[in-house]
Amino acid sequence: MPLIIFVPGLSAHVVAGPVQLIDIAPTILGLLDLLAPARMRGTDLGPWLAVPPAPDDHFPPVFAEVEDKRMVVSGQDKLICDLAKDYCASFDLAADPTEQRNLAEARPQRVAELHRLLDVWLAEQARFESSGLLRADDSAGEAARTIESARLGDPESAPGLAALLQSRAPLQQRRTAARLLVQALPPRQDTRSSVVAAMAAADDDEIRDWAAVAAVRLGDATGRARSLAILGRSGGDARLRLHAALALAQAGDGRGGNVLGEALDECSGQEALCKSIVVALGKLHDPAAVPALVRHLPDVLTRLEVVEALGEIGDASGEPALVERLKTDEYVPVRAAAAHALARVGGARALLALKWAARNDKELRVTEAARAALAELRHAR
Repeated sequence: MPLIIFVPGLSAHVVAGPVQLIDIAPTILGLLDLLAPARMRGTDLGPWLAVPPAPDDHFPPVFAEVEDKRMVVSGQDKLICDLAKDYCASFDLAADPTEQRNLAEARPQRVAELHRLLDVWLAEQARFESSGLLRADDSAGEAARTIESARLGDPESAPGLAALLQSRAPLQQRRTAARLLVQALPPRQDTRSSVVAAMAAADDDEIRDWAAVAAVRLGDATGRARSLAILGRSGGDARLRLHAALALAQAGDGRGGNVLGEALDECSGQEALCKSIVVALGKLHDPAAVPALVRHLPDVLTRLEVVEALGEIGDASGEPALVERLKTDEYVPVRAAAAHALARVGGARALLALKWAARNDKELRVTEAARAALAELRHAR
């Protein structure tokens, strides 16, 4: 929705950069030559209303929040994080104004920069909020900011989360820290001592459960028995069981394979989590996972990983789906991956499909992959 401001004496033009509603008050005060109060947030847009206007590349980043979502736009780059799902997406608004292509994995450095901007904004928010949990001068406020940064995927928040597990923070904060340490962040060895200590001595079963899973992710065998016990519980926290199964799978233990297969059927819309499950299933090399993986092939966001996982498993039951991907998939990387996967699966149908692709596919990357797969199959004979 456009914002239109009429200022006598200024010619009409468009402020092309991203702006915020909180910019209105300081802008109006600036136009009236009144000094904005020091505690007033927002940017005076007066320089961009002048003739000539200030350069577009001088716009400060803008932020927004709606329920569990946080957003930052800096220049033409946009980052949206859903805290409830521990998931972030990034878009290039110049090349993709309708936000159809998530570039979070393709541009990790830029995403990290946008994350840092969000972290700074969260700290500034804390100084202005009156809630006791968000005051900048107390320990509860520091804990809240650490948790918020973790929800945004900041790996630097991991040591702070681990330190919270046996702190004097409120129980709910400590439980949230334990959960986010596993769900939202990659494992970091500098959290190991705190995690293992919490697993053994925390005053809450839920914290000990998540700490055990975190320990397994860190390669610490002391958490394995408790993680296996989590798998054996009927009912309970489904997310906890899933992450226990993921951690065990990453450690080469496939006893949570059925949990992973069930979770894959339900993870639609959570790209990062789906990919983690797919990769884990591939590493387990369990043919029982093939039906769940094949059912997940229609999801274009994880199709490449599914094809690669089917190749890692190498079971003949995955052959029909891989042949179909090789012959009909619209994405070149998926067709090339299907060729490599079929080399591991083998079989007469795979051989015929690879010969067809080597002769008929119009993309060099695919024909080369098909020829390499054929050579691999001949060598295996």
